[in-house]
Amino acid sequence: MDIARDIAIIILVVGALILCLTSMLIGIIISVSIIEVTMTLRRALRRAGAEAAQLSTVVDEVIDNVILPPLIRYERMRSQIQSAWAHVRRSLDRFQQQSRTPNNE
Repeated sequence: MDIARDIAIIILVVGALILCLTSMLIGIIISVSIIEVTMTLRRALRRAGAEAAQLSTVVDEVIDNVILPPLIRYERMRSQIQSAWAHVRRSLDRFQQQSRTPNNE
């Protein structure tokens, strides 16, 4: 009876050790997988950040080289036209004022 009890205790202890080792092994595997997923995500985010920075540079170049020059030319032409029309209006107003006032000749 003592031998059977001792064998049962040894089997229980070995089972408990196997359970502890299995749980430690599962914990290590989960930790390693979490670290790997974190590294993969960081790599992907770093790559996405670099691509976003490159895209931002490309967009800035397109705006500076393609979009802004025509807008600047349009704005310059518009201000020149407004200036010319203002000059024409002033000249017309002066002409009208001169034609309304009687000449003292």
